[in-house]
Amino acid sequence: MTGPERAERRRAAIAQFNAHEDRRDGEAVVGRLDDAFAVLADLVFTRIHGDVEKHIGVDSFYNPASATKAEARAKGELNAFFACECALFAEERAYVRGGNASGEASGDGWCESWIAALLVDERDLGTPAAQRLAGYRGKSPDDRRRGFSLVLERAFPEATRAPLVIYRLLPLAIRLATALAFERADHAQAQRDRQLVLLPSILDCTTCNGAVMPSGETCAGCGNPFWKYELLTAGW
Repeated sequence: MTGPERAERRRAAIAQFNAHEDRRDGEAVVGRLDDAFAVLADLVFTRIHGDVEKHIGVDSFYNPASATKAEARAKGELNAFFACECALFAEERAYVRGGNASGEASGDGWCESWIAALLVDERDLGTPAAQRLAGYRGKSPDDRRRGFSLVLERAFPEATRAPLVIYRLLPLAIRLATALAFERADHAQAQRDRQLVLLPSILDCTTCNGAVMPSGETCAGCGNPFWKYELLTAGW
């Protein structure tokens, strides 16, 4: 996605959010979502590619031209998964109209379509976004996670060599980013607490001490909000 295309998507998302939610803070909400998920996509791709080659010594499967295409496809799959998990969480926590606070999503699909229109470039995904999202919708969290791992590994085979804990941490990272976008720091911290159960070594970083990072920011020491190979493999 080019810079001008991304800017136009943000403008459209802001207008749609303000109209649908009858609010005036769409620019801030959309900016936080877009920035957080752009950073998260870059970090996860580094974990399944750069870190794998650095620590396991796997040679690249691709020549330079196909490597660029494969990265775009992997990020397309990431963004589709982001859209699904973000929308489900926003509905569950009643961040948007049509959701509820009972722990179950009950929206009309608006939020998912809205997030997908912001994040997903179907040219990268290689399939209509609605088709990929429909494949996740209605599944249990475990089945969504397994389904995502399969499509990501088909798109980028090196992902099969990455630490498996990434697939358990990622849905929580998506929810955390969503909570921050809607200014619910308490909900974001609850997701970090769940990540700490999976990976207590998150607290070992002397730079950020495992704290929740502001939207779109990254810890230079450990990679937080998605941690470097050494932490991902600690205790596993």
